[in-house]
Order: sequence, then C-alpha cells, then structure tokens
Amino acid sequence: MGRVGSPTLPERSHPDQQETPGTAIEGAPARGPGAHGADTDAPAARAALRLNRPSSGSGSAGPAPPHRAGGAGTRRSPEARAGVTPRRAPARGHQPGLRLRSGVVTRRPAGAILMTLSIVAGACSPSGGEPAAVPVDPVSTMAFELWDGSETSLADLVAGDGKPMLVNLWATWCAPCLEEMPTIQAVHESLGGNVLFLGINVSDSPTRSAQLVAELGITYLQGRDPEGLFTVALGAVGLPVTAFVDSNGILAHVRHGRLDVADLEAAILEYLS
Repeated sequence: MGRVGSPTLPERSHPDQQETPGTAIEGAPARGPGAHGADTDAPAARAALRLNRPSSGSGSAGPAPPHRAGGAGTRRSPEARAGVTPRRAPARGHQPGLRLRSGVVTRRPAGAILMTLSIVAGACSPSGGEPAAVPVDPVSTMAFELWDGSETSLADLVAGDGKPMLVNLWATWCAPCLEEMPTIQAVHESLGGNVLFLGINVSDSPTRSAQLVAELGITYLQGRDPEGLFTVALGAVGLPVTAFVDSNGILAHVRHGRLDVADLEAAILEYLS
C-alpha cells in the first residue's frame, strides 16, 4: 500500500546518533511495483470487510480491523496511527541498539577525559609506569656535553644529585634568552639548595657563549647542544625554552618563551615540589 501523509525522516548526521522515536512508520510495506499494485484491490477489500463486520446496537460502525484481508502488506489501525496502539511496544525491540549507540556518544567525551587525566597523572608521578616514560626517554637519556668536557644526560644528573631540575635552553643570538638568564640566576640563588639548575647553550660558539655567561654573572651549571637536538626533542620552535624534570627523571612540564621570577617560582612549586 502506498504511504499517505508519511512524515519526512530526519537524516542522521552521525552513525551513532539515536533516531527520534516514532519517526519510522511501523508495518509499512516496502515501496515497489508489488506494493503499489495491491492498492488497486482496495475498494473490493473494503466492501468485503463491511459485509463481514458485526453490527452494533447503536448502529455505528465498529473499529476498523487492524489488518486488511487479501492486502499485499499490513495496514496500521487508526489507533496505531494515532500513537496509542500496543504495537508500539514491540517496535521498541529495535530501540535498545539505538539507545546503546547514543550512550556511546555520551560516554566517549567522559572516557576521553579520563584517559587524558590518566596520562597526565602518570607523567607527573613516579608510579606512572612505562606509558609515562615513553615520551621522556628521548630527552632524559639524551647524551650531551657539559662545559667542563664531561658527557652526561639529564637522567644521570638527577640520579646523581637526587633533586628535581630546571633546564633552560638558550643562545647568544637570542635577546629574550639573555634577558631571562639573570632572572633564572636569581631564582637559582634562592632555591638552588633544593633544585638543580642547568643551562644548555644551543648551536653557539663555545668561546662566545662562555663570554656572555661570565658577563651576565651566571653561576649555575652549563652544557652544550651544538646540533639543537634538545630543541627538537622538546618541540621548540624558538628560544628560550624551560623544561622541568622531577626528581625521578620524568619530564613534568615545558614552557616556551621568557619567564619572570613569579612564573619560575610558580612552575617550580607546581611541578617540582
């Protein structure tokens, strides 16, 4: 039977989106030549039904039968079309799958949020395990040379002293770096007993970098990165860059750009305490 007054079905914007209940027409036959051809016998079928319908005392016609005899498909009763037929309950047999998909959509943000928090917590705590150590290994185990000529790594420095460490990447051609270094020196003088401070000079002449360190009165430990490997490992696109490594050798935080005393002290308190 052809559809008369069928509601327009909303298009789904996402495979997991729940369809609005009641938009599907229950029991409607499939479109096609067979379905349309069955409508040609509708007058005869209705006449046969009227002849077989029992009469009522009031003389009014009884409710239409829920199914049409001899029809190609199943016809919904007026009560069903009005939305009060019990047949709506069986139709809900298809709904749990839709509700489940809708629930997945609702839960995904929560699941994504929990996963993000888990990764961050692992990166900032000793119990993080292997997942937290994966992004840290290339930085903490990267070998570099100190200005006294000895070779070391961030992990070796932390393990040898047992203190958390602030690492500052700088260069002689970087004006913000030269402005920031006296600030780092001041924080080093006030907190140096509890935190290691390390400057790593990037892609510079040893002579020129040593001269500037002396001119600025910098006394904390210095190292060299002639090929800029630390800038790549820390995702830096410019200098200065300051990294905070906790006492377990785990990279806890990275800051890009020049920091003042308040910034440095707040970051040390948050990530290295």
